[in-house]
Amino acid sequence: MTLKNRNVCFPLIGFAPLAAVLTIILTVGASLFCQAEEEKVGLLILTHGSPSPRWNESITQLAEEVRSLNDGRFAAIEWANMEFAQPDTTEGIERLENAGCDRIIVVPAFIFPTSHSHFDVPTVLGLYSSPSTRATLEEEGGRAARPKVPITMTQTLSEGDLLAKYIAEEIESNSTNSAEEVLLIIAHGDGDHAGLINPVMKKLCTSACGRYGFSEGNWAYCEMGQSYNETVRPLLEKYSEEGKRCVVVGLYLATSAGDINDISERMKAARRAGTPAAADAAEGQEAESGPGAVFSRRPLIKSPQTAPFVFKIASEAL
Repeated sequence: MTLKNRNVCFPLIGFAPLAAVLTIILTVGASLFCQAEEEKVGLLILTHGSPSPRWNESITQLAEEVRSLNDGRFAAIEWANMEFAQPDTTEGIERLENAGCDRIIVVPAFIFPTSHSHFDVPTVLGLYSSPSTRATLEEEGGRAARPKVPITMTQTLSEGDLLAKYIAEEIESNSTNSAEEVLLIIAHGDGDHAGLINPVMKKLCTSACGRYGFSEGNWAYCEMGQSYNETVRPLLEKYSEEGKRCVVVGLYLATSAGDINDISERMKAARRAGTPAAADAAEGQEAESGPGAVFSRRPLIKSPQTAPFVFKIASEAL
């Protein structure tokens, strides 16, 4: 039996065959839905890594804070180091795979997009291959993983409002009269990616100065203190000579601006003594802030905003 309309014939399907087709469609759809629901996703927080037990302990605490926020959307949450310390990336991925995860979201806990996030992190995740990058990582104790499940890597911590909120917190904790103070933001820096980093630093500095009414604002890159005397100290001396109090905030994950100043002082002491022993002996001791300067001493990882932010960007990658 057919229905004719403008010379086109449409077969009329009987009720029973139609019901069978609908049953198959609904069954397949339900099966696919259940498979999607049963997907077990793991979260890996990947950091640079450090030989310092104190530094690594703070990363462990961050991972625990992120775990406390988990509402079941992640089957397991682990953290790993790119180099210098254990657990490394391979071990972190293996832990998630052993927990039954069939997909992994990786949050690279780096401040800015740099050569680390662009090349080193994809290399240790097994997503990118470069003989020179791999050789450099191996020299520093890093190794490339061989994941058995798909991996999604998120953005660095500079995207979003985390850094702006952190800077605001540290200003409010350290500033006494912003109209007569200057703001100085320091960070590790990466010359190869200055075009990506400088606009972010400019926006953060300009926004903070406008909000709190600083007489001046600036930023400088000093690695982990290695170039501090060449880039940061001249600015501190300049502001001191002008009679301005300088509020210094550092954009590092587990190291504060005060820590960077301390590290610089230890390096200077070691150079004077001609041995690294002097620097080792001074570890944990706060150095002099210098005239007219106050340093933030709480690193980003200790901000109450950081763990929720990491969890948020990982969840968005789902």
